[in-house]
Amino acid sequence: MNIYEDHREWLDNISPESSLTNAARRIDTTVGTLSRFLKRNDNKFDADYIIRISVAYGINPAQALAETGLIPEESLTVKPPTAAEKRKLLTEILNEVNED
Repeated sequence: MNIYEDHREWLDNISPESSLTNAARRIDTTVGTLSRFLKRNDNKFDADYIIRISVAYGINPAQALAETGLIPEESLTVKPPTAAEKRKLLTEILNEVNED
């Protein structure tokens, strides 16, 4: 996965029609607001903007957060429980049922 250090570059690459102007329109803000935010924050959006923009373009917000380095990529995968974890959970459930 490519981690975009420059979120403006991420925005330009998420869709053929993505741009600062189009994104601003889609999330109901102004180009100036987005531009000033990027300038003040070393060309990085915060999580709120990443989520709003990704939803506006129909892309997975969690994937977008990982691509922009705001969450670790490994948080996107869910590992199935191990046999030991399943046994422990089952034991807890059985203990709870037996207490009733």
